[in-house]
Parts: sequence; C-alpha cells; structure tokens
Amino acid sequence: MNVFIQKIRRFFFRMSIREQILIFAILCVLVLWWMSAEFADWRSNWTRYNSHNFQIQEQNIWLSDKDEIELDLEKALNELDSDKTYSSSELAGRVDDLAREKELDFTIGNQRTVPNEDFNTHSIRISIRRAGLRPIIEFCNALQAEAPYLVIENMDISANRSRPTEHTAKFVVSSFELKNIAL
Repeated sequence: MNVFIQKIRRFFFRMSIREQILIFAILCVLVLWWMSAEFADWRSNWTRYNSHNFQIQEQNIWLSDKDEIELDLEKALNELDSDKTYSSSELAGRVDDLAREKELDFTIGNQRTVPNEDFNTHSIRISIRRAGLRPIIEFCNALQAEAPYLVIENMDISANRSRPTEHTAKFVVSSFELKNIAL
C-alpha cells in the first residue's frame, strides 16, 4: 500500500502547478458531490425516522384509548339495525327509487363491493343530467335522510354552458351490509 501511495505522490508532484490545481479541483468537486449524496441520503433517513416516530406515537394514543373505543363501537353497533343495511342490489334499487321520486333524468353506473370480515361496503355511481338545482338538492337531502345506512361519498355538480339553469350531477353513494355484528 505504501508503495502505491509513493507512486501516486511522485506522479502528482511531477505535474505542473496548473495540472496539480486542476486535479485538486476535480477531487474537491467529486468529494462535494459524494457529500451532497450522503447528506440527501441522511436527510431521507431522518425524515423517514421522524415519520415512523410520529406514527408510533399516534398508534400509542389509539391504543391507550382502546377501552373507550370498544365501548363506542359496541354502542354504535347496538344502535344499528342490520335489517336496514343495504346489499349491492338493494343499494341500486333504493338509489333508483329516490331518483325516480324526484323525477330526475339519471343513469346508474358501476357498482363496487369491498368485502370485509364483518361487513361489505357497496358503492354505486349515479349521473343526473339536465336537472334544476332544487331537484338535485332534494335528492341529496333524501340520500342524507338514509344516513348512516346510505352515505354520499363524492358529489360533483356543474352547470350546463348553454342553459345555466340546467345542471349535471355525478354522485358516488355508499352503503354497508352487516354480516356479523357480534364483537
């Protein structure tokens, strides 16, 4: 190793001052580049560490409230009537009935079901075309009256450019179907 370093020193000192300064400048740039990459890696690790630390603290708070959360869950489950929850087809039928009651021009789109151990979550898309604002609001109120069994997940209302009194509304309505309400 010592011989290798002596050869490098002899090679370096045989160069002109200008070449030595240029080599030194290149080495400084390479070291700065390496240090900036190390700093970015350290900063990324530090941010990840702080994020994980925050998540652990948040989970500890939830765990410390475990008894209270279980009591609230039991109370909420006791207040729910499993006969009033909607299956996928019942959700589509109920949304269809509410839209027909308000005499809306609508189409029902894709249905999606997310299965779970104790319940299924169903969602459905509905598009309403060429409707006044009042019937759309009445439809929203009718859906909200079905809470907590029906929930408006997403809603987008836009006015027709040629007829500002007519609107297009798009909704995503969700419901759940209880399978097993025992804790």
